[in-house]
Amino acid sequence: MKLLKTIRDNDFGLEEKSEKLQLREASRAIVINDKNELAILYVSKKDFYKIPGGGIETG
Repeated sequence: MKLLKTIRDNDFGLEEKSEKLQLREASRAIVINDKNELAILYVSKKDFYKIPGGGIETG
C-alpha cells in the first residue's frame, strides 16, 4: 500500500516533542457514503472526534 501522507505536530505549528518516540504504524480511512456524508467517531471519554482506523499489529 502506498503511503499518502505523514503528519507531524509541526505540520500544525506545534513543537515536536524532544523525547524519543516509538513508531506505531496505523491506518485510517476517509469513508463517504452515497449521500456525501463523512464517517467520524466520537470519543466521549475524552470529548473529541476522529476518523475510523487504528493501529496495525504484526501478523
